[in-house]
Amino acid sequence: MIKVLVADDSSVVRELLKDWLSSEPDIEIMALAKDGEEAFQLTKSLKPDLIIMDIMMPQMSGIEATERVMAYCPTPILIFSSVVNEQETDISFEAISRGALDVMAKPGENNKAPENQIKEELLKKIRLLSRIPVLPHPLAKLRDREKQKK
Repeated sequence: MIKVLVADDSSVVRELLKDWLSSEPDIEIMALAKDGEEAFQLTKSLKPDLIIMDIMMPQMSGIEATERVMAYCPTPILIFSSVVNEQETDISFEAISRGALDVMAKPGENNKAPENQIKEELLKKIRLLSRIPVLPHPLAKLRDREKQKK
């Protein structure tokens, strides 16, 4: 069973992912987080096999949450966001450089593929990425130390 945490500030997207994933016998949604801080705290306590993370969220962005998760409780992360597209490669690169394993565009303006095709691609990525061992990414810890020195 693949235990997944979904982090997205949109209740519509959280419900869509819940609907898509709950019908899969090998995938369990452990929790739904509405921002990056909640995703980080839930990851520390629940220890999911994979996090599906949006980028643009209140309190703590998906980029910052990715950095913190990878520093304190390394977990495979799939970025699932509406700001991911071929023109916005800098955002994708930033997510990967902070520790995310892959990025994928949500259905909508930047991903006009049929919904069932997006769902199948997402399921394939979940099954693949959840098996990849990840190592700590110390950037957040280094930044925390710098803040303490000041």
